[in-house]
This record gives sequence, C-alpha cells and structure tokens, in this order.
Amino acid sequence: MPFPNWQARASIAVTALVLSGQSHAQWSVAYLNPANRASVASGVSSGGQVGLSTGIPSDAAVLWNGSAQSWVNLNPSGAGRSKANAAFGSQQAGSANYGGWDRATIWHGTAASAQDIHPVWASLSEVMATSGVQQAGYALVPSTGRYHATVWSGSSASAVDLHPGPLNEASFAWGVAGGQQVGSTTNFNGNLRQAALWSGTAGSYINLTPSSYYSEALAVEGGIQVGYERATSGSFRRPVIWSGTAASMSYLAGPSVEGAIRAIHQGRLAGEMHVGAHRHATMWNSATSSPEDLATVLTGSWAETIATGIWSDGQTIFVTGYGFNTTRNRNEALLWTRPVPTPATSLVAAAGLMLHGGRRRRSQRLS
Repeated sequence: MPFPNWQARASIAVTALVLSGQSHAQWSVAYLNPANRASVASGVSSGGQVGLSTGIPSDAAVLWNGSAQSWVNLNPSGAGRSKANAAFGSQQAGSANYGGWDRATIWHGTAASAQDIHPVWASLSEVMATSGVQQAGYALVPSTGRYHATVWSGSSASAVDLHPGPLNEASFAWGVAGGQQVGSTTNFNGNLRQAALWSGTAGSYINLTPSSYYSEALAVEGGIQVGYERATSGSFRRPVIWSGTAASMSYLAGPSVEGAIRAIHQGRLAGEMHVGAHRHATMWNSATSSPEDLATVLTGSWAETIATGIWSDGQTIFVTGYGFNTTRNRNEALLWTRPVPTPATSLVAAAGLMLHGGRRRRSQRLS
C-alpha cells in the first residue's frame, strides 16, 4: 500500500497520541565524546553506536556501547585513518585509509576484525550504509575519474556498480535495506543532485526527483525512502518521503519547514529541523506525528545538533547524532534514548501491517 494512504489512515490515531502527550516520554542523553577529542556518531544498532573520533592520533572509526568510557578504536593495523558510517547488528561499516586512499571496510566489533571489501576496479571506495547483508556506498572509477554508487554483499568480489549511465556525472548510495539502495546522482554541471533508488543493479535505477528539484534520498526501509529536497533556486532543504516514484514525494511537515530526514527504523524518523538560525536534531514517531526536538535536553552551549541514526529494541528508542559544542569549539558525538510508549508501539506495528501485508520490516542511516 502506498505510503500516503497509510499516512491518511494513521493520522487520526497519531494526532490523538500527540494531543494526549503519550508519545513524548522523557529523553535522556549520553555524551559519547572521548576526552579532549572531537567526534561524530553516525549510526546505531543492537551492537552499539558508531562514528568517528579525531586525534587517536589521527581520525579513527569508533564503536560505543552507550557511554564515552565504552569507546573502542576500530582503526585497523596499518591504516592511517578510518571512519565508521553505519551499523547493523554486530556489523559496522565505513572505510579505512591506506597510503592516502580510502577503502570500503566492514568490522565486527574490533579493529582486528576489519575486512577490506574495496572493489578491484576502483581506486577508492567507502561504505555509507549497511543492512547486515548488503552494504551501500560509492567507489571512484579511475578510468573516468567519476564516483559511482556501489552495493556489496559482504566481499570485494560482490561489488556491483550502480551508476545509471552517461547522462549522470556521478552517483552515490547513502542507504540500504530490504534489497533497495538509495542515494543521489549529479549532472555534469555539478550543481544538481537528484534522489535515486536502486534494487541491486544499475538497470533498476529510478529517479525520485520531480522536475526542477534538487534532492537526495538518505535512508530506506520497507519500500519507503526518506531524505530532503529543495527547489533548484531555493535556499533551504525540506524533509520528504517517497514510496518508490518521483510522483510519490510528499513533505513530512509541509513545504515551509526546513530540514532533512537522515534515518528510518520501524516507522520512526530521525534527522533535523531548523529552529531559528540553527539545525536541531529531531525525531518523528511517525510520518504524521509532531516533531520531538532533541536539542532541548542537552546541557551546556550548543550551536546546532543533527540526528544521524535511529534504532529500537522494542522497549527503548536510540538516536545517534552530534552537535557543535560552542564552549569547547568542536563537534561531539551524542546518544539520545527514551522508552517506547505503548500506544506508539502499537500504532507503528499496525502501520507496518497495513504497509506490508503483515510482513515485519527492519531498518537502516550524512550528508
């Protein structure tokens, strides 16, 4: 069933939850930043939170388990630097740099577990998202000097070039789940990005962008794609949702609201909305609920915050992200948590049944 139909059916129920206050339990925040370093948290799953920390002595992929003290340095032996962009279950994904070149890499909790999945036909590569089964990102093709969206199935040999063809200068995959990959393509002027959807091959490419729009799809779950768009001449991004076609694009909070959706899990959405001059990390319990401003629970002085990943174990919602700490003049990794309200859980489950005929679905994660 198309997403807009689910949205219409669920709107009355969600409105009741929002008005009753049952969908807004108390948020807690964990400051993940290792001492005396800058950091960014970019993904979350059952295996913990992942991201990047600086100065160990160089940038390094990091895995946390809910606290700053729990951080694990994932930088592989021999790598000059690394970063982790996404997580699913026990798998972490990103890149490690050797000799000045990034190479797509996956881990399972330790630096020693690093597995190089760099395609043999590329000069550099990076994984931006993982579903545990598939990894999505991009690779640089040396013969053309162009970036190509790429999907892997856990090995270097499994890499598939998703680039849609000669009309596009470059392409990137930012999200993956359920056999679908999402991202964007660029034109040869380099000034127009268009949201893209694939199903494992270059030939499956679908342009999700309505005419004259600039957009990117950043995450996918259960046939729903999320990201942002803006008019080519516009000045700000608007959070949007698709269900497989350009015509299906709809605004999450109306065309006047500025922001982006960066992650989706069990129908919940995470990203940011602009509040005054700054971006505020935001979660929506569903596509029809009012936003929850995660920046309001932070202590200290913060210029802006962004939510990059979301996951739930059925009892707790976990949202990763980062903010710019103006006191320490650096980005710092953050983890927000709150209990799952029972009515909201029931609503999401019901919505999932309507959307997918009773099939359970799982999710996935910066632009």
